[in-house]
Amino acid sequence: SPHSAYLFAFHGHFGDPWDYSVHRGVLTLFSPSCCEVKKGEKICKGCNALNEDKRLKGILTRAEEGIHENTPLIFHSLGSLQRLHWQKQATIRGLGLGKFNDAWKLVQKEGALQLQKQFMMVIGNGKVEQVEKLVRFA
Repeated sequence: SPHSAYLFAFHGHFGDPWDYSVHRGVLTLFSPSCCEVKKGEKICKGCNALNEDKRLKGILTRAEEGIHENTPLIFHSLGSLQRLHWQKQATIRGLGLGKFNDAWKLVQKEGALQLQKQFMMVIGNGKVEQVEKLVRFA
């Protein structure tokens, strides 16, 4: 939808280099100097000049080719910001799960080391008869 595809923050940063409107799901840009269209022309001179605006060309290029995640946020649309947010959240969840898995492995290893330590202490005290059978069982 035009509401999620257009980068409204651009206007907050650069002022209003052009006006925009959405009518029946179609986003239309207008030059601030938009005037009545002369007979035989499709658009006025002011709106036609928008075709040469470097910022608008960059916006259209990013819309066609995609936007890099490190592009300043004012050049992202709401839809692009949502996708970026979801990607970052997935990365954060993955990192959190990785840390949880690492912690769980450490707990398991610590438990195994504690059992081994107890086993060695019992053998070291000499209180276990027939150590060979115990070692074979362990």
